[in-house]
Amino acid sequence: PDTPPLFKPQNTRFGYNSLFITMIHVLLLPDQESPRASYGLFVKFLMGFWGWMWLPLLWSVLVYKYPLFGTLKYSRHMLVGYASFLILLHLYRKDPKALPGILTALYWISFVILGVALLQHALQKEILYGLYQDYSSTRRFLPIMLPYCLVIQWAVMARALAGARVAWHEYVYVLMVLAVITVTYTRGIYLTVLGAMFLCVMILALERRLNGRAVLAIGIAAIFALIGVGATGGLDKAFSRLKSGAELVLSKPKKQFGHDADTFTGRLRLAEERFEMVATKNPVFGYGFLNEDDVPDKLRAQLRTGSILYSDALKKAYRNGHPYVLGLHSADISWGDLALNTGFVGVALFVASIAALLANYVKVRRPLRSEYFYWRLAFLLQTIVVVLLTLDGNLAVVNVQILCFMMAGYAYTSARPRPQRRVLQIRFAEAGNEGMARA
Repeated sequence: PDTPPLFKPQNTRFGYNSLFITMIHVLLLPDQESPRASYGLFVKFLMGFWGWMWLPLLWSVLVYKYPLFGTLKYSRHMLVGYASFLILLHLYRKDPKALPGILTALYWISFVILGVALLQHALQKEILYGLYQDYSSTRRFLPIMLPYCLVIQWAVMARALAGARVAWHEYVYVLMVLAVITVTYTRGIYLTVLGAMFLCVMILALERRLNGRAVLAIGIAAIFALIGVGATGGLDKAFSRLKSGAELVLSKPKKQFGHDADTFTGRLRLAEERFEMVATKNPVFGYGFLNEDDVPDKLRAQLRTGSILYSDALKKAYRNGHPYVLGLHSADISWGDLALNTGFVGVALFVASIAALLANYVKVRRPLRSEYFYWRLAFLLQTIVVVLLTLDGNLAVVNVQILCFMMAGYAYTSARPRPQRRVLQIRFAEAGNEGMARA
């Protein structure tokens, strides 16, 4: 937009500094965990992925000879971002009040932000910082905090479907989240959220926690709400986007132009081209952490697909007729950048960590902290949502603290008691040599 939002972050280093302070705090805390817990194989895979990233970083500086400052600046998104998983998990272990406190704070802070986001849509005026752009005859807004709102929504929804007590303001919260999701007009979010809803119901049914009366009451209320809002025409654009997304998934004829044009095929082609580039350049380390500002002109000229770069200088050049410039990296899909930054080894470790997390939920039937059942399910569902949205964005490469928050929460709520080692004690009686030999 031509006018900036009323509230825009001025210092992006605040998050890094806060994370560093939290790390120092965690190191100074005594270990409160009793009994000792086991966090599953997926934690080892994820830490292996984080440890592996240091090798492409060294390769970038020592072998590829990339500029040091630009390389470190670009690599911090992943190296510092994925380190937040370890910091958060240790914080939860050492301070049992940390996770409940963080979730409570997120709930009330996001409650206010959701209200402002809806007010922003009603006024058609950008107030909050985020993706805010034209769509059809209105504006669409994609809040940065939406993943955190969704994990809270899954916990509330699961408790409601199980017939557990849900406060009236929690129902209001879920309705606000659904309203904000609706005005994102984003097909990927629509499809993943609907899929996660069905998965939530299925898991609760398999866990024998689904309450028939609660499901019937919520289903009837949802039907009447959809009929009421739909009759006003308030859902026409949302239904159009959902239909367009379903057509993309079902491989039906795709629109090439307009608001519902097919962008997913282009994302897949972009990732495919980057994988081919890595296979040719270096399958093990990929291109390393090459900053977009340091991409050689010769390499950029080879790109056939990509996201258009929009720096202030390039915007001015485009207005003067300069051809569009494609970026090596893209905010439209994570997988190409994962391969570029960490090679095929890094991609394999990342996939293994997600697969192991899903297997962990099936395997661990009685976690150590059973009181977190609904939060464990919520963290699982939102991890799945974030991973699916890596096909629609770059949450596995930039802003990875969001994914790490979900995975750290899942790890803590899924921990199993660590098996105690059996100590074999052999007592030798005072006996002769023959008795000692038998012992």
